[in-house]
Amino acid sequence: MCKQETRKYSCGCIKPEMFIQCEELLGSNARCPRLEKVKLAEALHYCRDHLVEEGTGEIVYRQKERRAGRGGRGE
Repeated sequence: MCKQETRKYSCGCIKPEMFIQCEELLGSNARCPRLEKVKLAEALHYCRDHLVEEGTGEIVYRQKERRAGRGGRGE
């Protein structure tokens, strides 16, 4: 059976990742009628669509403490 990996991001989005074609259909343009869904480990960051570029919006840190060298006190 073909497999579709998905990952949940801390923003709540669930995005498809790698698609794995089964051995029987490997190399063709076909996929199984039912895909096995494989949930990967939850990401500790937002998905690409919900990230902001530094300096263009409000940057929110979800952790209580920030790391030293990143503007935090590193306590």
